[in-house]
Amino acid sequence: SRVTPRLRAIRYEAKKLGIFISCTSEVFQDATGLSASLLPLMRNNLSSAVDQAVLTGSGAGEPTGILTAPATIAVTRTSAGTVTFDDLAAMMGRMLPSSIRRCVWIVAPSVFKTLVGLQVGAASGVLAMSARTGAADFKMAILGAEVRISDKLPERGDRGDIILADLGYYGYAVRESGRFEKSNSPSWTQDVLDFRLILRCDGKPLV
Repeated sequence: SRVTPRLRAIRYEAKKLGIFISCTSEVFQDATGLSASLLPLMRNNLSSAVDQAVLTGSGAGEPTGILTAPATIAVTRTSAGTVTFDDLAAMMGRMLPSSIRRCVWIVAPSVFKTLVGLQVGAASGVLAMSARTGAADFKMAILGAEVRISDKLPERGDRGDIILADLGYYGYAVRESGRFEKSNSPSWTQDVLDFRLILRCDGKPLV
């Protein structure tokens, strides 16, 4: 039968994220390597803030995070404050069938510590998380899905300490990527150089 697809508009509003640093001219004269390392350090800090927003952002003045998305499904644990294999299986059971081969686990460091020794059965001795080691990589997986660790998530026992997500359903829009500027005008009389790195972006789940 003939079907007319439904369309909907997703609106992105560029939020400004920035980092500002001031340094005296003497610092750059005495520390010759600082100039080359300053931009990567600022970029890493900005990236860390974006990661935080993508995972837990409220949507007010920052991207809407996965945890606060209307489509996010919370799975009740069999035992509060811990993680069992039944909990992991229940989360995988709520995943869209088309996303099972694309989804990833994102876990807090405190949860990862538990997953390392978690067994499928009480007396089976089979670990829930498998690892594939090689000369150039070390990949961890649970039920076939890759495991990633992020310190941006809450501690074990809090909502969102472990996430199973298909990141292909998260939209990230960049209006202006990494505008790096420096000037001595604001602090000319103090002989100070000012640096800033500005990023304008937005993100929200597509579902």
